Amino acid sequence: MKILLLVAFILLPSLSLALSKVEFEWEEVDGAKSYQVEIRNKQNFLRSLQSQTSIFKTEMTPGRYEIRGKAGGLNLYEAQSEWSPWKSFDIPPPAVKLSKLPPTENKVSSSSYMSEIPLAWSMADGAAEYIVDIQDEQGKVVKSVRVQKPETLLKLRPGYYSIHIRSKTADGLESESVALPERIMIQNISVPVPQKIVFKTEKNSLDFEPTVGTQVEVSLEMQKFLGTEWKLIERQLIQGSSYNWKQNLKPGRYRLTLFSKNSFGEVSSPTTHEFIKKPTEDELPE
Repeated sequence: MKILLLVAFILLPSLSLALSKVEFEWEEVDGAKSYQVEIRNKQNFLRSLQSQTSIFKTEMTPGRYEIRGKAGGLNLYEAQSEWSPWKSFDIPPPAVKLSKLPPTENKVSSSSYMSEIPLAWSMADGAAEYIVDIQDEQGKVVKSVRVQKPETLLKLRPGYYSIHIRSKTADGLESESVALPERIMIQNISVPVPQKIVFKTEKNSLDFEPTVGTQVEVSLEMQKFLGTEWKLIERQLIQGSSYNWKQNLKPGRYRLTLFSKNSFGEVSSPTTHEFIKKPTEDELPE
């Protein structure tokens, strides 16, 4: 005689730190005085338990398992049934509980142009790691972070994000995803202009002080006498803190434009300086 185990089992709240209360129920067998079950995990660790009813309660750690059962005491000779087929079941890890919520409005750092978002949550019993999914405004996962500890420090660019956290066991079982109650907004800041700008027209040089996390781009343009349009002569992305232009410039009006540029290609407002290269006695203006 075989016992038909029900597919469903009840997962009750656990009062222990590493165990979950689990309740199994199977169909009663006429005349049975006892029931025996065997539970094994993926490592074939076998656990045998007995119950006098068709409802069985125990405590187990999250993971993947198989269970089978049989009935006993079916007649005067205490006959036992055959073992039922093995049936698989999973005990997922519990969902995390958020313990540290970041502010909903954040600004990027002027040095990295990223915003650091700290997160912390409760440990989940049986979890080997935690997965933090960052979704954009359209709900698309733009970044997933895996950590072993119940905390992390996210670095995000400007934008709107929703953040979801789930726990995962060593054998791949995942808990329900827990979302932060509100979206996170990362505000951009304007790129700061270069500081301490000094034009040395007589020395054909320009000195400045770049702000942290930026480089300075300089362009040199020329406007011919009696003309209205500016013609680009050269453009350079400066690695240092000074720029020198050509000494043999033709007579005309010139304009130097410089601005800061960060690693994302964003630029500051421009700073300009104009100067005139006068013709010498042996030069005639064009």
